[in-house]
Amino acid sequence: MTGSGPLFTLEEEAKLVAHIKLMADLGYGFTITEVVSKASDYAVFLKKRTRDKPFTVKWFKGLRNRWPELRVIKPRGGS
Repeated sequence: MTGSGPLFTLEEEAKLVAHIKLMADLGYGFTITEVVSKASDYAVFLKKRTRDKPFTVKWFKGLRNRWPELRVIKPRGGS
């Protein structure tokens, strides 16, 4: 395993996942990019990461491995 393990505690990560799932239930699903952005903002808010060190899609893949029920939407194409 690379890295130093998950940045968020289990409780913090559960809150993030619950928010993502709630928004999807309300009809506003997030794309992978939006989830990564929201998680980065959450980490900055918790003072666990600085704004110049955002999460990546690689981080998202780890999140989805830990939370397989997490679903995202495909980006909408512009017209």
